Amino acid sequence: MTKREPTALFDPNISSPEQLEGAEDTRQRERLRKAILDSVVHDLRTPLTLIKISVTALLTTAQMDAGVRDELLTLIDEGADRLNCLVGEAVERARNDFGGRLNLEPRTIEEIIDAARRDCRMLLGARSINVQVPPGLPAARADLNLVRKALAQLL
Repeated sequence: MTKREPTALFDPNISSPEQLEGAEDTRQRERLRKAILDSVVHDLRTPLTLIKISVTALLTTAQMDAGVRDELLTLIDEGADRLNCLVGEAVERARNDFGGRLNLEPRTIEEIIDAARRDCRMLLGARSINVQVPPGLPAARADLNLVRKALAQLL
């Protein structure tokens, strides 16, 4: 049987609609925080798992085809790059939380999509993404790092 959280409706410390609304906001923020943390943990574990499996295969296989060996080394390299990127993103988020500024510059949609594709190269593997962008779209003022990260999450 699962333990359930008491709802604000039955909390004797809540005596007004404003307090009820505040309690619900707090619960929603906590759920969002947990979802974000779960996502970050997943994002970090994926390249770590890939690196660990590849290294283990390299260490435990006495005779390995050179092509397989090179593929495993490429996976390790890409996984390490992805981890490095994730750590950089975490530092950037921390800076933004402490008053960092957006780097708004004119960017084309093609530039943003290409940056997101590069970020997802390892996860996409042999799958391709075909995007058709209408010709003549104007550039938009955007923070390339933030927009590409958001698009990479969608991919």
